[in-house]
Amino acid sequence: MKGLSPETLRKNGDAAQLFLRWLRERARPEALRTLTVSDMDGFLAWRNPGLRRATRSGVSQCLRSFLRYLYGAGFLVQDLAPHVPAPSQYRFENIPCAFGSDQVRRLLEVSRRDRRPTGLRDYAILLLIQTYGLRAGEVVRLRLRDIDWRRDQIHIQQSKTRADLWLPLMPEVGEALLDYLRYGRPKSHRREVFLRMHAPCGPFVRGGSLYSVLNRQLKRAGIQVEGRHGPHALRYARAVELFGHLFL
Repeated sequence: MKGLSPETLRKNGDAAQLFLRWLRERARPEALRTLTVSDMDGFLAWRNPGLRRATRSGVSQCLRSFLRYLYGAGFLVQDLAPHVPAPSQYRFENIPCAFGSDQVRRLLEVSRRDRRPTGLRDYAILLLIQTYGLRAGEVVRLRLRDIDWRRDQIHIQQSKTRADLWLPLMPEVGEALLDYLRYGRPKSHRREVFLRMHAPCGPFVRGGSLYSVLNRQLKRAGIQVEGRHGPHALRYARAVELFGHLFL
C-alpha cells in the first residue's frame, strides 16, 4: 500500500479499529454512508483530550487515511478526509530530546559491563543504534544473513524507503554481535539476530519493543532523562554528534 512501512500500516490499522469501535453500531457498511463532518468532530473531541499536539496531529492523519480508503471503496458518499482538522505544528517541534554525549558514553559503558545474556543483547542493540543511527525497526528486522563477516559489512533495509543499505561492520560492533551470538542468544531456528530471552524466545514484534531494552539500561546506569527518550532519541543523539563534527 503506497510503499508504507510495516510500522505505519500497523499504526493506521490500529487507528481505524479505534474509530470503528467508537462508532459502535454505526460501523456497519450501510450505516457508514450516513457519516458526516460532525461525526469526525465528535470522534476527535473524544479522542484528543490529554494528547500532545504532535499526537493529535497523528490521530488526524490516520483518520484522514482511513476516510480516504472508505470513500475510495464506496463506503462513504462524501470524501470526509479534507474536513478532518489537525493542530498546527511548528518546525523542529517533533525532534526528540537527545541524550547528552556523556550520558550516551555512560549508557554504553554500563551496558557493556553487563555480561549476562540480556546484557550482551542489549549492548549490541544500543551500539548498533548509536553507531549507525539506525531506527529501532531496522534493528529488530536484522537477520543473521545480513551480517557479512567475510567482507566486514552489515546489510540494512531502511524502514522508510525499503532501500538496501550496506554499511561497514565496525570492529566494536562486530565484537558486540559475536559476544551476543556466542554467549547470549538463545538457541533458536529463528533467523532474526535479536531474540527475546524468555520463552517463547522469538523475535521482537516491532521496533517499539526496544523501549524496554533502553529503559532497562538507563535505569542500571542511573540516567534520568526528561522528555522523550526512546530509541529514536538515541539515534538523534548520534545525528547531533555527527553534525557537530562538521564544525570542528
